[in-house]
Amino acid sequence: MLQHRLILEVLVCPKNIHGRQRLIAYISTSSDVSTNQIFEHCLVHLPDWLIPSHIEFLPTLPKTTSGKIDRQKLISRPLPLRIVQNPPSTDEEKKW
Repeated sequence: MLQHRLILEVLVCPKNIHGRQRLIAYISTSSDVSTNQIFEHCLVHLPDWLIPSHIEFLPTLPKTTSGKIDRQKLISRPLPLRIVQNPPSTDEEKKW
């Protein structure tokens, strides 16, 4: 994901949602990027099993006192109720 020119920082980690492991991507960007743009980038550069189920954009990713991305703080954040299995691929799916 860091190959995308507008992504500054990213952390992708598994999270248990309703008893199933999902990949969640936490991303900090240099300018406005849509979720669809990130999913399209992932579809080109990643195998299907590494494409995140959810992308959350943040101004900056939280850091520990040693300067590393604070994984625990991100994982403990609540997620929106709607988590997608895969990115929308048809015009009908994109309406949702």
